[in-house]
Amino acid sequence: MAALDGIRIVDLTQWEAGTSCTQLLAWLGADVIKVEPPAGDPGRRLISERPDADSIYFLMFNANKRSVTIDLKKERGRELLRKMIAGADVVAENYANGVLEALDLGYDAMKAIKPDIIHASVKGFGSWGPWADYKSFDMIGQATGGVLAVTGTPETPPLKPGVTFGDSGAGVHLGMAVLAAYIERLRTGRGQSVEVSMQDAMFNFMRSALMGHYLTGGIPAMRYGNRMGLLCPTDLYPTRGGGPNDYIYLMVSTLRMWHALLDAIGHGDLKGNADYE
Repeated sequence: MAALDGIRIVDLTQWEAGTSCTQLLAWLGADVIKVEPPAGDPGRRLISERPDADSIYFLMFNANKRSVTIDLKKERGRELLRKMIAGADVVAENYANGVLEALDLGYDAMKAIKPDIIHASVKGFGSWGPWADYKSFDMIGQATGGVLAVTGTPETPPLKPGVTFGDSGAGVHLGMAVLAAYIERLRTGRGQSVEVSMQDAMFNFMRSALMGHYLTGGIPAMRYGNRMGLLCPTDLYPTRGGGPNDYIYLMVSTLRMWHALLDAIGHGDLKGNADYE
């Protein structure tokens, strides 16, 4: 029996941030029902390999879910969704601020249908504050959260990270918030609305990068390339083969690790050498 067996989630998310949250919960056993517009989730057609098949992108983030199409622009469709909410534990969404409220399907409307419902929302910059109405994609969340500022080398402009921290990172944060809300509901019988801002999630990932510079000295965080600050030989080094990914990463952060590395490469004689320690 999976951990979340018996929990039903109505999934109103699209693209990746909210969708990665609901997929994570589905892998843990939740019954996730994805509600798509009549044309289908836009991710189904993103870089589609075949015109008659869903894209790999869509499948990567929506495997292990069930899907239904509902036209929420029509009252009949909204009534169908209300019936689904009545039988759900969680409703997850990543609509722009005000969209669900305009359809009379916001959190207050959900509570009227099912008082203990858990509403889970991921936004670029939250539902309040001066940036609340700005939309966001993965790289916008990373850029405004500071991730690009510490990615790259001192000699180059900031670089785009190769993974989608902004989307999937926010989704993981939201998944944890949903589980916390569900545990609280078990204790109190009350539901609640939980929200994750992509920018805030990125700032949470930035704690270590900020620690050594901005928080202690008030100067902007720095880019070190593949190194970990001034630690050496903590860096990326080419290996035999010469292929695009034939590298090894060494992580040496203590004197004990340094001595172990010297032993491994046959240079134990350098232990205690002031030029290296």
